[in-house]
Amino acid sequence: RVCRYGNKELKNVFIGAAETNIMSGTELRAYYDHMRSKGLNHAASKRNLARKIAAVALTIMKTKKKYRKAFIEENLKSLKS
Repeated sequence: RVCRYGNKELKNVFIGAAETNIMSGTELRAYYDHMRSKGLNHAASKRNLARKIAAVALTIMKTKKKYRKAFIEENLKSLKS
């Protein structure tokens, strides 16, 4: 369950990033489509995608490594099969 005491502005940033990825058909769109195929509705799938984006952002901040598009693509290949 999402904590209602979290930073609403930051939550909206990640939701907006999820919406952009859904509309633009990026590699993260495959994750959204996978969630939809599992039976989740649009809102739940979008929320899961926002959490995935937040997790990637947190990992980048913690490890201080650069974002690699190939890393996301490798992890999403397992969803397609």
